[in-house]
Amino acid sequence: MASGSLSEDLAGRIAVDDWARDNYIDYTNPAFAVGSTDRDHESHTIRAKLLWQPQEIPGFQGKLTFLHGMTNRPNWEAVTEPYEDLESATASNPSWRLRTNTTILDLSHDFGNGWTLFNQLQYSDIRIKRSTEPVNSGTVVLDQDVTSNETRPSARPRTGSAA
Repeated sequence: MASGSLSEDLAGRIAVDDWARDNYIDYTNPAFAVGSTDRDHESHTIRAKLLWQPQEIPGFQGKLTFLHGMTNRPNWEAVTEPYEDLESATASNPSWRLRTNTTILDLSHDFGNGWTLFNQLQYSDIRIKRSTEPVNSGTVVLDQDVTSNETRPSARPRTGSAA
């Protein structure tokens, strides 16, 4: 992770998280079908953020966030007896791969009179692939684009008494 001021009005942050491991199960069935399945575990995330608070517009704040995530997992890591041998006699093991790119724009303006207006726009591009062997046992690719927008006002109660 790294973050800091990029200018008087702009700050940034980038964070990376990367994790992976090999599958520890030995598949001993001579008919085990690998095909396009991937039995290893992976998780990769990159997140970048920009914060803009222009001095010329008091009370205004803009945040732009981009997130890229990718994971891969087998359906299971199951062993057959004797369990301590970490072996499996299964004939196949499907896997799931998920990739998502999400962009979020958060805007807010505090008007200084007890009212703040918030707006959040989100867009995600998602791809999911379930791989099986044989392929006709449930292999599927799902592509999805998701967009949402939320605008909401917020009022803070004013303190003090009117005389």
